[in-house]
Amino acid sequence: MEKRVWHEHYVPQVPPRIDYENVTLPEALDRTAQRFPKNTTLAVWG
Repeated sequence: MEKRVWHEHYVPQVPPRIDYENVTLPEALDRTAQRFPKNTTLAVWG
């Protein structure tokens, strides 16, 4: 990964890059709901 100017301001515990799984938002929400089935969800629709 290319070093960026702002990386020098990161604290040592913060990596310059985070790799994450490429999933859709609905899939991520489904997984979270399955992982925390007893938690209440708040949905706000504009």
